[in-house]
Formats: sequence, C-alpha cells, structure tokens
Amino acid sequence: WIDVELERDHWELIGRIVLGTAAWAVLGVGVGALIQSQVGAIVAALVWFLVAEPLLGLPLDEVADYLPGAALDRMMGVDTMEAEGPGAPPVEHAYSLGVAALLTGAYAAGFAVLGIISAVWRDVP
Repeated sequence: WIDVELERDHWELIGRIVLGTAAWAVLGVGVGALIQSQVGAIVAALVWFLVAEPLLGLPLDEVADYLPGAALDRMMGVDTMEAEGPGAPPVEHAYSLGVAALLTGAYAAGFAVLGIISAVWRDVP
C-alpha cells in the first residue's frame, strides 16, 4: 500500500531519536527520584525545559548550547528538522553529534546518580 524507502540518513535519525528518548527517560527518572513529589517533579521539569532554559539562552548564548534540553535537541536532530526546507540555510552547531550524545549521556547519568543517592539517603534510617 505504502512504499517506504528508508535511506541511511533516515536510519541515523531513527537511531538518534531512540537514543534521545532513552536519555529523556533516564533524565526523567533521575529528576523524579530527586524530587519526591510527582507533581513537583513534573512542574520542575516543565519549568526548566520550557521557561528557564530558553530564558538562560537569551543573555548566555554560548552557554545555552550546552544545557540539557539543547544537547538533547541537537542529538535528536530537532533543530535541524525545524530549520530545513526549500532554500533554508544549513544549521550551524557549536559541537558535533558525538559530543551531543556524550553530553546528553553525562546529563542523564548525572541525574540518575543523584536520584539514586537521594533515594538511598532518604531510605536509610
């Protein structure tokens, strides 16, 4: 019915999206373990990614590329997908996809470790 031909670029994007989704999950579990309240964790994550990170990016443009949301977006190709189109200029980035993956992994692992430490610390009498 539908003829789908996926090229190498498509498979790379699919892989990056799968890895990015896993990183978002680990990051969310870490934040959820740090903040005991479910509502508090959701609100904190939404406020950070939708309000604080874009506001930090205005005066600190060089630093904004290295924040968790920007690193995840870079790894998953979100900003590239939004900007591409007929006659659109190529998107320039501060770092490569490999660095974005490492930075994303570091953020996810850091929040996971902090969440584990927080959960163990709270459970020990």
